[in-house]
Amino acid sequence: MKIDLHCHTKKTKIKESELRNVTLEQFKEKVELSEVKILAITNHNRFFRDNYEEFKTAVKDSCYIIPGIELDVEGVNKSRGHIILIANPDDVDIFEDKINQITKGYTPDNFIIGSHELYDKFKDMDIIYIAHFLKDKQLSIEDLKDFESIMNKPLRLLKEASNIVSIGVLQSNNHRAMIGTDVINWNDYENYTFGNLKFEIKDFKSLIKLVDKDTQLISDLINENFDEKIIVYGKSKTKEYPFELPIFDDVNIIFGDKGSGKTEILNSLKDHYEMNGDKYVRFSGGDKEEWYNKLISVDKEDYNVSKLQLDNNFSNELKNITTFNDETPASIKSYYKYFKNASKNKKKSMMKSLFISKSHSFNDNVYNNLFNDYTTINDFIKKLEKFEYKNYNSDEVIKIICSLNILKENIYQKYKDIWLEENSLKLLDDFIEKMNNYVSQNIGSPSMPIETGLFNFIKKRIELRNNIQNIIKILNETSNSTSEYIGKLGLKGNVNLTTQYKFINLLNKKDIDHTTLISNKGELVNILTNMEKISKNISSSKLIEYVKAIALDCNNKNIESLNDFISIERFFEISDKPYKPSKGELAILSLQHDLISKKEYEIFLIDEPEANLGSTYINDEIVPLLKDLAHAKKKVVIATHDANIAIRTRPSNSILKIVDNENYKTYIGNMFTDILYDIDSNEKLSWKDESIKYLEGGKDAFDERSDLYE
Repeated sequence: MKIDLHCHTKKTKIKESELRNVTLEQFKEKVELSEVKILAITNHNRFFRDNYEEFKTAVKDSCYIIPGIELDVEGVNKSRGHIILIANPDDVDIFEDKINQITKGYTPDNFIIGSHELYDKFKDMDIIYIAHFLKDKQLSIEDLKDFESIMNKPLRLLKEASNIVSIGVLQSNNHRAMIGTDVINWNDYENYTFGNLKFEIKDFKSLIKLVDKDTQLISDLINENFDEKIIVYGKSKTKEYPFELPIFDDVNIIFGDKGSGKTEILNSLKDHYEMNGDKYVRFSGGDKEEWYNKLISVDKEDYNVSKLQLDNNFSNELKNITTFNDETPASIKSYYKYFKNASKNKKKSMMKSLFISKSHSFNDNVYNNLFNDYTTINDFIKKLEKFEYKNYNSDEVIKIICSLNILKENIYQKYKDIWLEENSLKLLDDFIEKMNNYVSQNIGSPSMPIETGLFNFIKKRIELRNNIQNIIKILNETSNSTSEYIGKLGLKGNVNLTTQYKFINLLNKKDIDHTTLISNKGELVNILTNMEKISKNISSSKLIEYVKAIALDCNNKNIESLNDFISIERFFEISDKPYKPSKGELAILSLQHDLISKKEYEIFLIDEPEANLGSTYINDEIVPLLKDLAHAKKKVVIATHDANIAIRTRPSNSILKIVDNENYKTYIGNMFTDILYDIDSNEKLSWKDESIKYLEGGKDAFDERSDLYE
């Protein structure tokens, strides 16, 4: 939930930018565009009541507006800085009156108020104080500590850093930090960095309770993410030592001693979700070479011309090539024999049908193609009839089905007509040939050849050449590639998994790695070489020799279609250049990939993701991804020793595992109430203390880092 508790709508000081002045229309547009849900108007040293009321009304349906002001304050040690005051909208009259009293006689440029005077003036109101920290216009640390010491409710003092990195430093060192836009240019408001609340709240009452760490409110908000209690086991394989844990639709962190059973919890959850048939991601940190090799490997099913956006795999054409036989023309000798026995042929003149020429040519492809069209449209109509078109304009769909049925019938009728015509001619030619042979046998005279056969001889060779040239054209010109985003490697850039599909041909044969093919490269090259010879020498007397060589290579390795000529390479790329990640980078990418590519999954079980990962990558890449999953109400269960993951993901559920002399204990709780309960005895521990111990390396190390940061 986006929130902005430091927002300006007017230029009040001389040196401020004019771009801080925002119109009502622009304010409404930008607030809605940025999706901010809570916004405090905090102009410098002035509270404009009319401006507040007008803007509040304009965005009342999308954003909750709170009155506020940013004041110049002087501490007891004479340091000067800015402190923001956020007030309850119900008390806006009182707030306005007090602001007018303290600013009377001052301009925004010369106003200053002492820190003690400031608190004394507003101590009887519900005010949230936000002090600049690790940024310009900051009171000294001593003056901030003094201001906090005089507050009745010191939890209501927040510290505003200048950027997200500073926020991380402050929060890691036990400071209550936040960030506001401090907007200077309203034209760019939606691109500012906003604060994000873990929980959805709708009013100031809930906001101040959240700041005060109201246990009941926090528990109620956290329990909105509660899903179920699940039985897990100290020994998951044998189902021994069962205990019950709550699992939330949010981040659930498991931390604690080594060997205390954190991984056993994850394994138990895996078994539970697997038994329920739920889709889950199970990730373990460590060596990811196996993951990488699996990702870039290619399955046999991938070798399909559909990957190259082709519908035809040319299996029929390749079969026609390998089974090709010449249609032998009639020899001169057969004519010589016929005319030598011309006297005997006089008896044939009685049968006129014997002199009908056999000159028909046949083309089965014509009606075969028509029949394929018929079956295609018939299958489509069947699918369309099953389509739930009642949800749409059923009349239009019915019209389409009727039109398609008419088209189907027309295609079928045309198919029948051509089939009858072609087969009638075949029967006639067969009759002529058989009668001629029958008469010749009975009168003892050779028959005159029905046809020379030269037409079919040439026709078949041309069809062979056309098939080969079509195949060569496809092999030479067709390629395709796909790209899948894997993750980001810091400043190196985005890493994509690229898959390149192409055909081996005589132009690229030297560049094709044999490991990218499913067929033997040598035999494929031989087939291509012989196809090229046939294409260029269709009249060659060696043509049948080339065909037999192709058939032999195809039969030896079951090469049946263009699928066998596909080359597939998979590799990682950065900026369109191949890249081989290091082992550490593989760990980074594997986790990002699981979190990104499987976002549709509901359950993520992650074991020590920090293994081989640098803190920067965890902070910049992994934590935001985990937050996104939590925001989408996914179940994310993480066993970790990393403070960034365990704390910055703002988990609803923290599970502490402790082991001491084979005595295992389990505590559950959360960072927001700072309480961890023993599930057996209800003993309470401080979440903060245990987190410092197990996630920060102990209090001494934590304090030392805190001093170094400060």
